Amino acid sequence: MILGTISSIANGLIIPFYSIAFGKILPLLNEVTSNEAEIDKYCLFFLLIAVASAITSFLYIFSFETVGDRLVHDLRLKLF
Repeated sequence: MILGTISSIANGLIIPFYSIAFGKILPLLNEVTSNEAEIDKYCLFFLLIAVASAITSFLYIFSFETVGDRLVHDLRLKLF
């Protein structure tokens, strides 16, 4: 449960980083030829954000689903 909570917080914190990177790459796209290295840096940053988001999403969904399954199993044992 703690892992799921920490992962969901981390997943929520990824959104501002995405917004910052998106805001910084937009002006660079006006002159693509002179800003190729900078654009490549931000594209790598977007890839890292996507990987981090995928990992944290998997962790919090898996954690909360596991806790929910255990809770339902225990309730069914007690009721039936």
